[in-house]
Amino acid sequence: MEKLMEKDKGKFAIEQAFRGTPDATDLVSVRRQFAEEIGWTRLLKNQRVLEAFANVPRENFLPKGPWLVYNPSVGYIETPSDDPRHVYHNTRIALDPERILNNGEPGLTASVMDYAEPKEGEKVVHIGCGAGYFTAVWAQIIGEKGQVTAIEIDEELAERAKQNLKELPNVNVISGNGAFEKFEGADIIVMSAGTNRLQRNWVESLNDGGRLLVPFTLSDRWGQLLRVTRDGDRFTSEFMKGEGVTYYELQGARDDYLEKQIKVSLEKYGWDFKGRIYLTSEPKADSVWLNIPSEELSICVE
Repeated sequence: MEKLMEKDKGKFAIEQAFRGTPDATDLVSVRRQFAEEIGWTRLLKNQRVLEAFANVPRENFLPKGPWLVYNPSVGYIETPSDDPRHVYHNTRIALDPERILNNGEPGLTASVMDYAEPKEGEKVVHIGCGAGYFTAVWAQIIGEKGQVTAIEIDEELAERAKQNLKELPNVNVISGNGAFEKFEGADIIVMSAGTNRLQRNWVESLNDGGRLLVPFTLSDRWGQLLRVTRDGDRFTSEFMKGEGVTYYELQGARDDYLEKQIKVSLEKYGWDFKGRIYLTSEPKADSVWLNIPSEELSICVE
């Protein structure tokens, strides 16, 4: 009973905070304030990212309100009404509460987008698009001359994404497993799901100058974001500095034996290093951070 009361206290406090949300003349102002807050708290550099978050209506990509807001400490808390202002906070909101499958924290995704250094007119592949909110943000960032290919393995979510994104001519939604697709000519490939395996088909799908962003996570879903950059036939890597990341697992892209390798390498090198990707099962480098024989690929410390 005592634990239940503590949980109820947390719920009450959060609901009170929702009720205290200041009035705004319209949702345009609310979205802009939301984007500005993300920009300041995440120290974003790319103005296109901020503008995209200020323009895309998050509520259009969520179930009908009231919404379930997820907090790891207390679980789901329902918003007191279906007022769309409630979704413009840096919170996770349920897409499928039974699976604890959420539309993730916009702040983290904004940092990932900023780290990708996107430019107008680029081609983006978004793996694990969910119901399409962050895909729509990507579409705004790269503009009408760009193209976003969005992939979602869950058929129901993929259908929702198709409906939610059907008015955007620069977006194509595919129902499938992004772990095994190959995409020719991608400037940015970004995962919204975690894995402990870097796959050759992702790396080889990058254009010259292309960037691959992968949440490299362990079995507890926690890890760091890996960025791979292509320069001709040379592939370099580094992990995003700062806080770690937590993601739902990318299906079909996790191996127990790789987890053991990673844990040993973390003891020796940690996450903070400049790396080189070798497309060979026998890298010449002395400092191998992760060797993936099935992909004939290795991440090495330079």
